[in-house]
Amino acid sequence: MRLSILEVMCFATACAAVAGELNAMANKDEIANALEVFAGAWEIATVEPEGATKDARCLVFNKDGTYSAQDKDGKELWAGTFEIDPTAAPKVWDHRSLDAKKEGNDVLGIYDLDRDNLKVACVVGQWKNDEWKGKPRLTDFDPKKADVIIELKRARSDSDFSHLSKPNEGTVMLNQLPEVANSLVQTTNGNDPTGFIALFDADAVVDDAGRIIQGRDAIRIWAASDIFAVKVTYGVLETSGDENEATITAEIDGTFDRTGLPDPLIMTFEIVAKGGKIRQLTCRLAQE
Repeated sequence: MRLSILEVMCFATACAAVAGELNAMANKDEIANALEVFAGAWEIATVEPEGATKDARCLVFNKDGTYSAQDKDGKELWAGTFEIDPTAAPKVWDHRSLDAKKEGNDVLGIYDLDRDNLKVACVVGQWKNDEWKGKPRLTDFDPKKADVIIELKRARSDSDFSHLSKPNEGTVMLNQLPEVANSLVQTTNGNDPTGFIALFDADAVVDDAGRIIQGRDAIRIWAASDIFAVKVTYGVLETSGDENEATITAEIDGTFDRTGLPDPLIMTFEIVAKGGKIRQLTCRLAQE
């Protein structure tokens, strides 16, 4: 039986789509594995130009895509979100503080990680109408092209930064989160709508402060407009429960309209899961 040209083209397109999905899955696995190594407390060894990190002496990266900068006494100076891509060349490290995010400011960076030595370089700019306003993304660690270059050393024992082993001003270590709750935070903070939707059962229900959204397709639409379009992030404050029932209390940030909302905006998220999939997600103001 001979195939028509149209059938051959359709078959080729389908194969390309499957290959693309497999590549995307492989990339997500590589990023997750890289985060395992990237996460942790890093002592700032050198900064160029001097003073660019102000009083910060340590950067703490969490696997949920959040980070904080801390001084020599462990006081949090600022916090934000970051993404890495170990599959890029050079490897990508983008980040922004929570304050900078409100203004649409961003930092495009690259990194090189060699065991306990981490080197990062970045340029500072702003996104306007999806167009980058700033120096182009770096292709190497040339100090003439970079706004900031930092060399860091991993804190290798509790005695190096013992104060970092405790949650500090709204951060919770990843291992305190049940896996399904952790994935919810990671995909939200990591701006990963595909991974976010994959967490939900086909007939899952979201109760968003009394507004009921049912079914994965409806949840996809809700998440696109109410979470990812307004760059929502969770600063986890407390968590409890297990893989079947978990509760997260978090400070919410993003570019959404804050009119009439409490400041800071603290919410609780009650998760009911089965078989590793979220069956129900209830979102409420923590004060309620």
